[in-house]
Amino acid sequence: MSQTSIILKNGTVLQHDEQDNVCVLRDTDILITGNRIIQIGQNLSDLDGTYVIDCTDKIISPGFIDSHHHMWQTQLKGRHGDHTLVDYVTAANLQAINFTADDIFWGQLGGCLEALDAGTTCVVDNAHMSAGPDHGSAALAATVASGIRSIFCYGVTPLRAAEWTSSTFEVDKSGAFPVWMFDQLEEFAKKSPFGGDGRVQLGFFFDSYFLPQDVITSVFDKVRKMGVRMITSHFRHWSVSEGQSKIPEVLQSSSLLGPDILLSHGNGVTASQAELLTSAGVYIASTPDAEIFMASGSDPVAFRADLPLTSLGADCHSCGSTSMLHQAQMALGSDRAAQMSEAAKENRYPREFRAKVQRAFNLVTIKGARAARLDESIGSIAVGKLADLVIFDASTPSMICAAEQDPLAALVRHAGSREVNTVIVGGQIRKEDGILRKVDIAGGSEIFAVNGLDASQESKFSWKQIARRLVDSRAELQKRIESVNVDLARRTMLSMFGKSEEEVFV
Repeated sequence: MSQTSIILKNGTVLQHDEQDNVCVLRDTDILITGNRIIQIGQNLSDLDGTYVIDCTDKIISPGFIDSHHHMWQTQLKGRHGDHTLVDYVTAANLQAINFTADDIFWGQLGGCLEALDAGTTCVVDNAHMSAGPDHGSAALAATVASGIRSIFCYGVTPLRAAEWTSSTFEVDKSGAFPVWMFDQLEEFAKKSPFGGDGRVQLGFFFDSYFLPQDVITSVFDKVRKMGVRMITSHFRHWSVSEGQSKIPEVLQSSSLLGPDILLSHGNGVTASQAELLTSAGVYIASTPDAEIFMASGSDPVAFRADLPLTSLGADCHSCGSTSMLHQAQMALGSDRAAQMSEAAKENRYPREFRAKVQRAFNLVTIKGARAARLDESIGSIAVGKLADLVIFDASTPSMICAAEQDPLAALVRHAGSREVNTVIVGGQIRKEDGILRKVDIAGGSEIFAVNGLDASQESKFSWKQIARRLVDSRAELQKRIESVNVDLARRTMLSMFGKSEEEVFV
């Protein structure tokens, strides 16, 4: 369903002021015309034809921004409950070779819809799934069709399988960046942005930090000339791939650091690196759930005092929750636990927590928007901004009384995906009354044509129909995964990083 105007009536609105303080506006209306917020106030008049949403007993929040996510991995969910990051690389990333392009389409669509269902309206997608050019087209098409806002940072991982069986594992030797990837990126750049109101913009995923300086400089110059919005890269200190720990210095030495770069994780960042990144305007997207649960960093950096430029991401919905509220809760919990440990070492007790609820909320709203360089359009509720909004049911067993006492604390400490009643992206309702609206699969058909669909078929799919496709895809994918030797791939991967299992594991 498409409508020209929407009015949200009698809601509790969470609105940022110029200092990023969250102001609670009760019994407030929001008028949306087209894709933007036109008016905010009480007792606003609705014209004939305006679609009215009663927001009594509901909280209206800016849509959440997920600053780091790999959206394609839906069919891999459930595999990583006890996996470390090393396990994940072979059980997830390398499995891209076993995905058909159709698998990628449905997996990407599932990831986007899971995010929307949880209130994420914009995602910085580190789209590193490509074992071939059809994968990139399929993922981009699914992103456009889903209705989410996205910076689609297209790229490949430096370690890719060319052949993988029960007895062999051959690494793709076409180079850190195969020729077809740059050709495809350039073709995407000519057509970007995609979707309604430029909803899907193009970025570049870079993870080949082991390359010579002159090659890295050439790559950055090339993609920046294409006009990509953002360049993303993993950055952390960990024992397996020590090259990741030097990303800030590598980029700075070639004068490549700038606000169009968004780094992910940042665990173990040194004080000098923090100063370097902050002075260059580079944000770090912390992903506390994945970092803690998969042993990729016990120190999520979202609340580091020397890192004012931070935001949050979900990283991999194959491993855990895609909810940005969950990430905010994890970030709060990890920092408060660290503060307690620091105080306990001196036999003392914190006077107050340094990680506050409002700051956690800002990490997934206005600061997420700044990390994506979209804060002029999204991240807060203001007249003239794009209508990316989430409406929460404040009357559920989790929210009752909390919403009356402190609506902000009610969201950050009590709400989950169940409470997400309605999601609006650019004035288009994507979820209403707790149910995802149908998705028009044909929305991305000019980019990628899904097998088994033709013009005579209904192109609008309900979530249950999409779920059926995902379950079937997972079953076929599982057969392929069972035919490959994961242990051999892990040993090969470690050897490429100059490591052995004996050196790495304890």
